[in-house]
Amino acid sequence: MADGFPAARAHGPFETPFDDVFMVRGTSHFAPLLHITRNMIVLRQGDDLTLLNSVRLSDVGERDLERLGTVRHLVKLGHFHGMDDAYYAKRYAPVVWATSDATHARGVTTARRLTPGESGPVADMRVFTFERATRPEACIVLGREGGILVTCDSVQNWGAFEGCSGAAKVVLRALGFAGEARIGPGWRRFAEPRDGGGLGDDFRRLLTLPFRHLVPAHGHVLRDRAKEALAARVAESYPRRS
Repeated sequence: MADGFPAARAHGPFETPFDDVFMVRGTSHFAPLLHITRNMIVLRQGDDLTLLNSVRLSDVGERDLERLGTVRHLVKLGHFHGMDDAYYAKRYAPVVWATSDATHARGVTTARRLTPGESGPVADMRVFTFERATRPEACIVLGREGGILVTCDSVQNWGAFEGCSGAAKVVLRALGFAGEARIGPGWRRFAEPRDGGGLGDDFRRLLTLPFRHLVPAHGHVLRDRAKEALAARVAESYPRRS
């Protein structure tokens, strides 16, 4: 924290799962032996870049980012992410987007609201929010490639847990993170409303949106079958009452 911000940690190279959609896999450290991966998603429109689920990069990583374009927008989707937002806000002075009830750390403020059903900084972006969640959480759907769902903690897609520490792999498997289009167990624990109604209606609303693919903040890109996989999880987690 030599510059007052959390230091950059190990991360991989930029991947390009879809045209003008980039992803870089970084890490979060919860304890000396417990760290997991987290993804920053970068959307490009012309020369403008929009960052979602920010992850601070190394000097080399920043140069790679800047070769993609100019950072213009920073989007906070989830309550539990944002530790690196202040660094990006200071370095690039982007327009910060967040839900109306989002909170920020270290002096970051929301400049533009993420409004359900409306667009954001990217032309084909549509915003979805979990209305019943007790912690602010949003996701977006991009209107390309048959629809691309970009999430924070609500929907995750873990495979072999590569990049996570050994202890974290054991914990993640034990807590039920493994598998396609998982509703985030940790997020659900804190975001589930206490009135017994659950988040099923929110997820069923999400499933009415047009998407085929998933680009999550945790795990791997899921191509082509994202909606079907998530529908199965929702039916399993929130069965309809007769």
